Amino acid sequence: RHLRVVRIGGEALRGEDLGFRIRHLPPTCRYFNVYSSTEAGSVLVQELDSDAEVSTGAVPMGYPLPGREVLITNDAGEEMPAGESGEIRVRSKYFADGYWRQPGLTAERFIPLGDGTVVLRTGDVGRMRPDGCVEYLGRRDLLLKVRGNRVEAVSYTHLRAHETVLDLVCRLLLEKKKNQVIKIESLDKESR
Repeated sequence: RHLRVVRIGGEALRGEDLGFRIRHLPPTCRYFNVYSSTEAGSVLVQELDSDAEVSTGAVPMGYPLPGREVLITNDAGEEMPAGESGEIRVRSKYFADGYWRQPGLTAERFIPLGDGTVVLRTGDVGRMRPDGCVEYLGRRDLLLKVRGNRVEAVSYTHLRAHETVLDLVCRLLLEKKKNQVIKIESLDKESR
């Protein structure tokens, strides 16, 4: 009843989840979808209208915050036109200095420009709508997130490529007195 603001981030927001959540919030509550990264902090934001009709699928991430410019680029770093997909890059002077004791990864992801700003290669894929709103489409690398836990999916892709595997599902298992465990289960082709 006294809840005034809800800020969602860290995972792609789906329309069906948004509709469920908004139905249970007070009508005066403001709801924000925020795209952030550890390196850049908050980058994109969109206030979501609780009265709007909620569609299924991914909810757009929003518009750049002041001091951040979002670029959608191809592999060569060239900007893509609105509606085309590419890597989400963020240009700003408000970033971390790089990755602790990982100069190679820092050089790959943080591209300094001559004007004091840096372009961060996020590894995320998206597209910009004509109105400047950014939509999230997925990852370029093999990073999966299962309920906020990062999972390198090297083993996932090897398993998925096996001739007997139709698809894989990641589940988060909670074990008593232990850390959370990610379990990858296969759906084999012969079970269908």
